Amino acid sequence: MFPRIEKQSRAKKVSRVLRDRSPVTDAERKLLEDTARTVLRLSSDVSKRLAAVEMVLLALYRANGNSELALARLRIERDLEKVKGRDTSYLTNFIEKMEAVKKAPPTDQS
Repeated sequence: MFPRIEKQSRAKKVSRVLRDRSPVTDAERKLLEDTARTVLRLSSDVSKRLAAVEMVLLALYRANGNSELALARLRIERDLEKVKGRDTSYLTNFIEKMEAVKKAPPTDQS
């Protein structure tokens, strides 16, 4: 079969290829750094949204279909997250939307 290439030798090979090519310009380096920061920020944003969705689903599950109880649990969870210094904007937006839906008059679906 093919010879197994160790990770370290692969890294050295990539490093050598990059070194042999023309050096990275300041503009290219800045673009790479900005792109890396953007990807990290997006990753963090997605993680926060996912955590909020998990909290909502867990609250709904524990409330056994009782929306009042679920909203109360979500408010408590949001307040606990605030105390811990975590971002609660997604959870707050969800709670506000649910409260608005509750206050809105029911629509005729016939």
